[in-house]
Amino acid sequence: MKRLTPIEHARAKGRIITMSMPDSGPEVRAQILAWLEQRPSDGWFYARGDNYYFETPADATAFKQWLMGAIVA
Repeated sequence: MKRLTPIEHARAKGRIITMSMPDSGPEVRAQILAWLEQRPSDGWFYARGDNYYFETPADATAFKQWLMGAIVA
């Protein structure tokens, strides 16, 4: 997936899916960002603090499923 810069995110048009999470620390955040950047998708994401923004519902759903699997593991 493409990671947007703050300016690109501000210019993003259309529907944006937002997900908020409790603070899990820098190690977990780094794992999340690595997974998002490696995910094969034509969509984009933007991370700000513990809020994640997605272009498509499919990307948001895949993130949620991966996250739940990572928490259980």
